[in-house]
Amino acid sequence: MAALTEMSERLALHLMHAPVHLTATVTDTGHGARSSRARSPEQTALLNRSRRRIIAVGAQGELEFTETEQLLGAVEGAVPVPPGWLVLDLMAVTGIRPGSAALLAAGLADIARRGHRIVVAAQEPFLGAADGHSGWHAFGSRDDAVAWCEDQLLAGGPPVGPPAARGGG
Repeated sequence: MAALTEMSERLALHLMHAPVHLTATVTDTGHGARSSRARSPEQTALLNRSRRRIIAVGAQGELEFTETEQLLGAVEGAVPVPPGWLVLDLMAVTGIRPGSAALLAAGLADIARRGHRIVVAAQEPFLGAADGHSGWHAFGSRDDAVAWCEDQLLAGGPPVGPPAARGGG
């Protein structure tokens, strides 16, 4: 029983302590995320043709187990055409429980293994945690994160296919 109690507390699984949520956890999902950065007509045309390669998924509030599952479901439903960039916008997230952070990291690692770049926009307290994951790129704003993705796409983008298929594995 002690082991189950410990697991429940560590992963925030106890439903009797679930907070009442009046707002949705996932704020938006969509292809064609664009930054406010000025682009040439040629660059704009390329970004418009490639709009399904950069997506952004936003979240808000406290991320506990249930909210993290909802967020990962939205992320999986919006994964870009490979190779692509996933911008996870956590700017409005106020907290992430340790178990939820581990669940989120595992889900994002799986997406990265499929050949996508993971880009996180988060407030300062969360940036260090995002930077701690190899292959993730962290920014202090959604616009900066999307602009970086656009720059990468315009520069030729990531190699096609998952890392193992490219021999970089």
